[in-house]
Amino acid sequence: FITEPQYHELIRQVIIPMNLKPGNTLLECGCGSGAFLHAVKLASPGLHLFGVDYSEPMLEVARARMPEVRFFSGDIRNLSGMEDECFDHTAAFAVLCYLNNVEEACQALDEMVRVTRAGGFIFLGDTSDAGKRVEAMQLLRKIWQPLAIPDYLFLEKDFFRRYAAARKLAIRIIDMDQPSLHWYPPRSLRYGVYLYKPRRS
Repeated sequence: FITEPQYHELIRQVIIPMNLKPGNTLLECGCGSGAFLHAVKLASPGLHLFGVDYSEPMLEVARARMPEVRFFSGDIRNLSGMEDECFDHTAAFAVLCYLNNVEEACQALDEMVRVTRAGGFIFLGDTSDAGKRVEAMQLLRKIWQPLAIPDYLFLEKDFFRRYAAARKLAIRIIDMDQPSLHWYPPRSLRYGVYLYKPRRS
């Protein structure tokens, strides 16, 4: 429901708090056909990009689209094929909503934190706000009509605050309802989470 240039602008804005630098490595979990990584590449040149997804057909599209990016087959809930702290940053954009429950969301976060180096960010973008579920379902009915609405997972902001506190991570939550995103229909219903993994003293 937005144009490709608008999507690129959306991603450019939401990755600003990550403070990405040329030469950094970034893993996207649930990369699909690579739309997010393509937008990141345009917004922040010089990164070493990686993607993981469980759909081989989507990965085939992503590999053809961006042969310079390394794509892996895998599940956000189990990245056991990847070593601890092997990426500077990790991201999952509009992905957690497709998990089945809060327990699976915790599994995914644990894996993302594990593979992220100290001093890096774990970004959970376009997260569906459980506090605005009624309004979100109204919008989804308009978007999906006449098809059935997917069974999205809505998460409370306090879920992420508790998670960060338990694992001694710094956290910043930013609502997407920004004036500069006035053209993005679900902006008032979603937010971004930025978990920061502190460096060891």
